[in-house]
Amino acid sequence: ENLSPEKAFTNEGGYKRVADKFTFSLFAFNTRLKNQIVRVKAQYNGEGFIDGEKVYKKENLAKSNIYGIESELGFKLNK
Repeated sequence: ENLSPEKAFTNEGGYKRVADKFTFSLFAFNTRLKNQIVRVKAQYNGEGFIDGEKVYKKENLAKSNIYGIESELGFKLNK
């Protein structure tokens, strides 16, 4: 089975503050994917396991979305 190449479009934005005694940052991201390649359970010769290991194959997802936030907080303990 032939896989199509993945295509992605990502947006990211955030805020960072640096002060004398602390640092703080907060960022958000959103990635829209087309043809994301994922692993799915499969069978080989009618079996779902080979030598005790699960069988997987790779497939394309038509569309998917990955999003999240990232934050950081730091304090300066000495001068």
